[in-house]
Amino acid sequence: MKINEKILYIRAVLDLTQEELAKEFNVDANTICRWEKENRNPSRKHQLMIDLFAKKHNIEFPNMIS
Repeated sequence: MKINEKILYIRAVLDLTQEELAKEFNVDANTICRWEKENRNPSRKHQLMIDLFAKKHNIEFPNMIS
């Protein structure tokens, strides 16, 4: 699953806005939007934070073929 799909999935499962998720990662909501649209990729640090955030909230990503 691509990182933008993970972000969208986390937001859907937890019913979070871009603003709410942005606060969790200490970034601007526009950054979340860019990540979701694949205009930018999160840094390695933020990629790890995304995975840890999902794990903390017991979110398992479905196996998807892109």
